[in-house]
Amino acid sequence: MQNLLYYPGFEIANENWLKFALLYIEKLKPIIPSSGDKYISDYSKKIYEESDLLEKYRPEYQEAYKATLDSIDVIEKILANPSRYSPVFHSSQIDSIWKNKNKFTNTIFRAKYTDALEHFLIENELAEKSHEGLELSRELALVYMAIFAQAISDSKEISPITDLNNLDRFSIFIRHKNQIEKEKFIVAQKIIELKLPENIKHISISEILALRAKTDFKEKLKFFHQSLKIFLESDDEDKSSEHFINLHKHIYNEFNKELMQLGFGLASFGLGVWITTNSQESSSQEIAQKFLEGGTYVLSGVAINKSWTNTKTKRYCKKYLADLTKLGKA
Repeated sequence: MQNLLYYPGFEIANENWLKFALLYIEKLKPIIPSSGDKYISDYSKKIYEESDLLEKYRPEYQEAYKATLDSIDVIEKILANPSRYSPVFHSSQIDSIWKNKNKFTNTIFRAKYTDALEHFLIENELAEKSHEGLELSRELALVYMAIFAQAISDSKEISPITDLNNLDRFSIFIRHKNQIEKEKFIVAQKIIELKLPENIKHISISEILALRAKTDFKEKLKFFHQSLKIFLESDDEDKSSEHFINLHKHIYNEFNKELMQLGFGLASFGLGVWITTNSQESSSQEIAQKFLEGGTYVLSGVAINKSWTNTKTKRYCKKYLADLTKLGKA
C-alpha cells in the first residue's frame, strides 16, 4: 500500500486533492519539523484526528545536509546563466526575482537545511534570517523543497508527491525515480473521478472521512492498488482508466467461467446469482456449502477455493469502486 511524502508545505492547499488523497492514499506524510506544529490549522488538525491519512514526517539532519549540498549546486548553475533556465521558470531573470526582498514571503524552517545553505543564500542576497529559519521568495522555496523532498526519498525510499502541478517543471534539477508511481497516481485519479457520482468538489469532506473510517475500507483499497499495479504492468496496450473500470464490471462472470472450466454446471442451482448478490466477502467453505445444497459435491473444496482466490483481488477492487459510486447519494 502507498506511503507518500507530501511537499512543499505543511498542509494540503487544494481541498479537492485532499479528498482524492483520502480515497486513494494509505499514508501521506507532510514534512513538518517539531517547531512547525503550532502553525497547523484547525482544519488540518481535524483530518489528523478523524482519519489515519496524515502522519508528520520529521526531517533528519543528513537529509537536510544532502539537500543543502544539492541545492547549492543547482542554484549556483542558475545564477551563472539565468537565461538558460527561462523555459523552466518562464523568466530569463529568475535571479532578480529571487533577490527581490519584497518577495521574501516564504519560510524554510531551520530543521530543513544546514548552516552552509544559510551562509550561501544570505551571501548571494537570496534570503534573510527569520525567527524560524530563512525567509525567501516562493519561487526559490519551491525549488529547494523539491530538492529536499527528493533527498528524503533517496534516504527513506518513499515517493514524494505534491498537489502543485507546476513543480513538475523542476524535474530538471532532481533525479526522478518515481515516474511509474506518478503515472499510476494519474490513472488512479482519473478512475476515481469516473466512478464518483458527481464532481468531487460537491462531495463533502465529512462523507469521505466516513467512508475511509469503515472497517473494510483499507482492505478494499489494498486490492484496488494491487489491481491497478497488475493492470499497468500487463501487456494490455489499453492503459486507460475507462478500460480498467470495464475490466472490473464483470468480475463475477469471470469467476463463473473459471468454475465452468473446472467442470461445474452453475446454471443448475444458480450459484452465480448467489455470488453476485451476496454483499459480503464469502469464504470457500460457504461457497462449497452452496454446491452441496445444489446437489454438487466438491472434494475438500480445493477447486472452488483456488478459483475464488484467483479472483479475490479484482473482486475487492470492484467493491472499492462500488463504494465510490455511493458517495454524495445520501
